[in-house]
This record gives sequence, C-alpha cells and structure tokens, in this order.
Amino acid sequence: MAEKKDSKDKIIEAVYELVRNDGIAKMTMESVADKAGMSKGGLFYHFSTKEILIEAMLKQLFDQFDNQLSEEHENDKLPGGTTRSYLKTTFLKYDKEENEFVVALLAALVHNPNLLKPAKEHYQNWQKQLENDQIDPVISTIVRLATDGLWFSELFGLAPIQSELRNDVFEKLNELVKEAEK
Repeated sequence: MAEKKDSKDKIIEAVYELVRNDGIAKMTMESVADKAGMSKGGLFYHFSTKEILIEAMLKQLFDQFDNQLSEEHENDKLPGGTTRSYLKTTFLKYDKEENEFVVALLAALVHNPNLLKPAKEHYQNWQKQLENDQIDPVISTIVRLATDGLWFSELFGLAPIQSELRNDVFEKLNELVKEAEK
C-alpha cells in the first residue's frame, strides 16, 4: 500500500517539475510517465486520465495548505487567530519558489475549468472561517485578499515587492488584525 502512495507522489512531483520546466502544453500522460520514470501503463494504473491526475494534484496541495493552516492555528486560538494563521501561512510558508500550488491550479484551468471547483470550495471555506474569526470580517477579508494578491504578484512577476517592503506589508497586516481584536 505504501508503494502506491510513493508512486503517486512521484508522479505528482514529476508533473510539477514538467510544467515548471517545460510549460503546461508539454503535460501529456506520456511526458508525465517519462518524467516519473515509469511506463504509461504504470501511470494509468494510478491515474487513468489527466483529469484524475490534476484532481489528485489539487487535493494534495489544498490538503497541505489546510494542514499548515491548522498547525499554525493550533498555536493561536485567540480572536483573530484564523486570520493571523492565514496571513502567516501564506506570507511565511509559501514563497515564489514554491509554485506547486499554482502549477496545479493552472493545469486545472487550462485543461478543464470545471476542475477548479475544489479550489473554489476551499476558498469559500477559508473565507467563511475568516468571517467567523471573532474580529471584524472586513479586516479578515482584507488580509486574505492582500495575501492572495501578494501570492499572485510573485507568481506572475506582476511588480513583485522587495523583501523589506514585503516584510513591512506583513507587519502592517498583522497590526491591522491586532487593532481589530480591540
């Protein structure tokens, strides 16, 4: 059983590398199998279609983000804790070098926009949690939108901010959350 999990992880890692290095257009089941060092039959044993493979990528990435968010929140159960956890997880644990999350989203969007449904559900869940964080939901939403905007800015190279300003933005958003606790 563990071997299957390892093979699936190896396949998903191969997709990330393939898309990062060669672009989404090069993501075929054959190229994924080659990159993973296995036969197409071995790949199809684990993922019978490209859609199922992309769904697995999205699930893995959203589960990882949720786990990191939950771990961060375990240390902060005060009002505003969910918002601070979202801010820290997005700002401090994901940087422009860790694009696996976005690779999966882009692969899903390009291949089949309906595959973004789980992403929409996760974002709706996160938004609901933020709105019920015992602080002003407008502040929590501003924090989410700012952190998501930073992430997209860095991902697409849309005037990404330098580290000193990035740190200042992080601190200002933290201050905003602290003020909302009062």
